[in-house]
Amino acid sequence: MGRPKRHIIPYCGDREQMEKVFREYLDYIVDCFGAVYDDRKGVSESASLRSVCEEFGISIPKARKLLITAGVYSTEASRRVAELSASGRSLEEIMAETGLSRSSVSSYQPYQKVPYNMAEVSRHAADSRKYRERRKAVRRLQDQIHAGGDVEDALWQTVIAYQNYPFRTSSGLTFSYTVRQKKNGEYSGELLISRKESSKTLTKSSMLLALQRVLEHSSPEPPLYAGPKAIGQIFGISYIYSLFWKWNLIRVPEKVEKKLQGKR
Repeated sequence: MGRPKRHIIPYCGDREQMEKVFREYLDYIVDCFGAVYDDRKGVSESASLRSVCEEFGISIPKARKLLITAGVYSTEASRRVAELSASGRSLEEIMAETGLSRSSVSSYQPYQKVPYNMAEVSRHAADSRKYRERRKAVRRLQDQIHAGGDVEDALWQTVIAYQNYPFRTSSGLTFSYTVRQKKNGEYSGELLISRKESSKTLTKSSMLLALQRVLEHSSPEPPLYAGPKAIGQIFGISYIYSLFWKWNLIRVPEKVEKKLQGKR
């Protein structure tokens, strides 16, 4: 499924402001990635790297380059490229010795300076803002659940914040959604689900019903559901299941989690 088009607002500012925007963007990239990765420690980073790509709408090579720039990502290839570069090898020589393409070599090297392309800076600022809004919405949702507050409103604000985010169903199908707006610009209670082969709708009332079922469990951690229908026979539950997992409202079996993360 193609990614939704972005509306980039031209960013105007001096070099110091641009550097601030880039550093903030880099901090959010690292926060999303979640941990320092070194392939010598024998752990998998594929899910975390993919989550960065999906959260910020960037390619794996760019995500890798940003994480290397931040000093939190190290692989045999990145260390080899760094070693050859430090020894004074030219790009062509590094390509010849590693067998990597020109673009791959670049992706394994950190940014030497902040990219000052105005469109890029504007995109970084917009993506940082969206990331902040999404994280803030999820934190508020969790806080309201623990405090016994207005959980329904917090859920709906989270729904609004995650429009156009690429989710996956428990069977691995990619989808996203937007919330229908009324003529006066206010949001209605209807989500428009977009999938590669079809479009469907999901209602706010269905989501609130599913939330009620989930909150009936009084355990200190989110309840575990083997599949969507374990929550209940609710219209659109296959989509709700994915959203609730993303927002840490439910837990799922490991094999299902892999599908939700896009692993095969």
